[in-house]
Amino acid sequence: MILLENIDGKIWHIETKVVDMVKEYQDQGKLIISLNSEGPCCEALGLYKILDHMCEKFNIDKTNITIETGNQLESHQFYNIKVVQQVKWTLERVATHLKDWQLESKTDTLKHCGILIGRGNSFRLWLASWVRKNHSDKTVMSYHFDQTNDSHHPHIGFNGMIRANAYEAELNNALDLLAEAPIKLDQIDEYPVIDPANLNIIKEYKNFFLDIVMETYFSNNTFFLSEKICRPIISQTPFIVFASPGWLGNLKKLGFKTFDQWWSEEYDDYGEEKRISEMQHILRDIYFKSTDELLAMLKDMEPVLKHNRELILTYAK
Repeated sequence: MILLENIDGKIWHIETKVVDMVKEYQDQGKLIISLNSEGPCCEALGLYKILDHMCEKFNIDKTNITIETGNQLESHQFYNIKVVQQVKWTLERVATHLKDWQLESKTDTLKHCGILIGRGNSFRLWLASWVRKNHSDKTVMSYHFDQTNDSHHPHIGFNGMIRANAYEAELNNALDLLAEAPIKLDQIDEYPVIDPANLNIIKEYKNFFLDIVMETYFSNNTFFLSEKICRPIISQTPFIVFASPGWLGNLKKLGFKTFDQWWSEEYDDYGEEKRISEMQHILRDIYFKSTDELLAMLKDMEPVLKHNRELILTYAK
């Protein structure tokens, strides 16, 4: 089995991995590729293009290649796709860790939003820097980028913003945030923040109304669920989500409810740049509201918030 470590749109050390994959097939007569239980879209990752070229060059039968992935939507005409039960595993893991955590009431000094970023990418940088520039005083934020740490450098995201046609003002916002980072709410020094330490930040959720969830994978056709969405659900916090098109619709198929009664969720139809723009429209409206209005909305949302919390905690049983 060949393990391909990846982030959205990139396979790490792909040059050596191609050599490993060819040798594995020549030695075993088949090839099993593991995406490390992660859930990228293989098309967006460039994996199918690499495999197609490899199969043509070395006369490899595509039907003897298996890809193990956490993307619940992955499929292919020729390659064998083995979808691991990543969603169930994530919900069980998070619910088990947090089942004894005591739900905390929102504070009277409630801030409007939280955006909690460990490892960066272009769209996390884009949205977080916009929030920091325009609504810093109404936001609970963490952004762990540290320019003195070499392991952070592949995850800056600035070049990705340029490729996505970000405006000059947006690029300047990003530079300002990178210069100010790291912004931390706790003393965790490991990178990336791994399980179960990535759940400790839930203690901050009592301090803000809305969680701006920046999911791990967002390109093309993927549904991958992480602890990032589980934290607002267990803490009974409303959320909007930057992820792949149709992500909220797939979350609803699991039985969870979202917040289309209170704001438009048409942003879920879009990917990347358009999704950022549509989410900013929602955030502008929320940042304009008073604390009393936010608390009233929370009261109105209570049945949805309780339903979601009770549903996720069933996975701990």
